[in-house]
Amino acid sequence: MVFGRYNEAILDYNKTIQLNPNFGNSYYLRSCAYSLIGNKQKSIQDLSKAIQLKPNLRNVANTDKKLDNIRNTPEFIRLIGK
Repeated sequence: MVFGRYNEAILDYNKTIQLNPNFGNSYYLRSCAYSLIGNKQKSIQDLSKAIQLKPNLRNVANTDKKLDNIRNTPEFIRLIGK
């Protein structure tokens, strides 16, 4: 994800998800991009899907600075379990 080009990144992740809807990393990365542009709702939705598909992403999300915008939300805390 190129710094500052988050909307373009989201479009790219949309395409990868369309091609492979069971690839958790694409949802995770799109969640990060949504977080960085301040779209908390979509970020949480994608993070939830990412963790559903790939549970070890829970550990990654716990320390990923790209998710700081959603870190203190009740939904994030519930997803991460901390």
